Amino acid sequence: MLSAILAEFYGISLRTIQEISGHSDLGTLQRYLDVTLEQKRKAVSVIGF
Repeated sequence: MLSAILAEFYGISLRTIQEISGHSDLGTLQRYLDVTLEQKRKAVSVIGF
């Protein structure tokens, strides 16, 4: 569900992503939005913080 993560990054609300993806609640969507420490490190590296 990379598209959900990218949509959130571009300012689309999680509620909107939930509706588009057909999930019954945000809790279901949450499993696709969890981020590991390694993913955070890679993102910081790419962004250049």
